[in-house]
Amino acid sequence: MGIESTFGSREWLSQALALNNLQLYAFGQVRFENQGARLNWLLPLGFTEKDPLPELLDNLAMEAGLRGAKFMLASARVDNCLFETLRRGGYCLNGWQSVWDISRILGKPKMRQSVWFKPASSDALELTRIQRKLLSPATQSVSALALQSLPDFGLKIDGLVKGFARVSGFNNKVLVAPVFMNTVEDPGAVLADLVNAFFSSADKVYLLQTADTGWLTADLEKLGALAAPREELLVKHFAAMQKLPAAELNHGKVGHQTDTVTPMMPTARRKDNI
Repeated sequence: MGIESTFGSREWLSQALALNNLQLYAFGQVRFENQGARLNWLLPLGFTEKDPLPELLDNLAMEAGLRGAKFMLASARVDNCLFETLRRGGYCLNGWQSVWDISRILGKPKMRQSVWFKPASSDALELTRIQRKLLSPATQSVSALALQSLPDFGLKIDGLVKGFARVSGFNNKVLVAPVFMNTVEDPGAVLADLVNAFFSSADKVYLLQTADTGWLTADLEKLGALAAPREELLVKHFAAMQKLPAAELNHGKVGHQTDTVTPMMPTARRKDNI
């Protein structure tokens, strides 16, 4: 946090709550992603009987909104007290996620007409079309489609785009989030091909399963095991998207235009009343 405050960061935002100038009692951090922000971690220190997390969450949301974020994402287990805190703080359910530790299956690939490829800008329209088909409206509302940000990989079968995958990594560990059509034959082999072709040298390969790929559970059980319990995904959409001068909030008035807030006045002829 000291380095961040000294040099500044466009990708991270860390905040701390203090009882006084000397005693801190809660820390938190968010990461900016496309048009939104995601809650990375919260650390209450327990120096007071009052729960500091609601106040910290409100502060993080406000600061993220001032920096241009339109929503805040978070994840928590249902049996964790953080889940209730987020719900009371205005967060709504958006889906769920599970992380799998995938055992890489090396060997000769099967004879199939499928291939994972790194997309170019010319693939953006086709990838966006498949994303709108595969992702739920709730997921689309907090995701960047291909026209905004190309995925790391696309999946073609018989020359047609059938899916995509986004990848993140740290310290030679990789997290892969694939989404493809449930009509694909042998999904486990398709996933193994992606891992073996591009991440065979990684120390650890994790796969992120979401509500949009819930049907993959049986295939994932054959490839690996759960690395972390299921978490619920929550989102808080901000009402104020951007700061505006007060003058812009005053609607323009035209002299001959009817003022819609003026009450109707009765006339002498009842038939003319509305």
